Amino acid sequence: MTNPENVDPYAHLGEMIERVGVLQNEALAITASALSHDRLVEVWVNATGVVIKIEIDPEAHAELGARGLAATITDTTQEAAAIAQREVAVMTAQIREVTGISKVTAELAQVPGLADLTTPVTASTTDPDSEERTKSRADRGGW
Repeated sequence: MTNPENVDPYAHLGEMIERVGVLQNEALAITASALSHDRLVEVWVNATGVVIKIEIDPEAHAELGARGLAATITDTTQEAAAIAQREVAVMTAQIREVTGISKVTAELAQVPGLADLTTPVTASTTDPDSEERTKSRADRGGW
């Protein structure tokens, strides 16, 4: 290929790399928190949904019992992780726009059979002993 205008195709590459680095750092710095509906549990997670802090009201165990408290912690953690995922998705969309990947993804989505590759999948948040997971393990031959 020739470049009749002698335009450097990499002229903005340094700026793009710098901008992506800033966006990545901002995405990695994301934390999110959720407060349980009964206001007895608050959970903080990092950008990947890993729990980084939990606060439990001193009366929570007495009010909810062990199983109720465990369920509240689980639900609140999942809510905080969902918030973090949404915030990270916004940052990721910006990175995809800056790098041009969003255009490539849009083009791939038009190719028959490849549309599924551009559709994000969501992992289940069901209990480890749920019917959904039990069936899935059975389908894989167990583990």
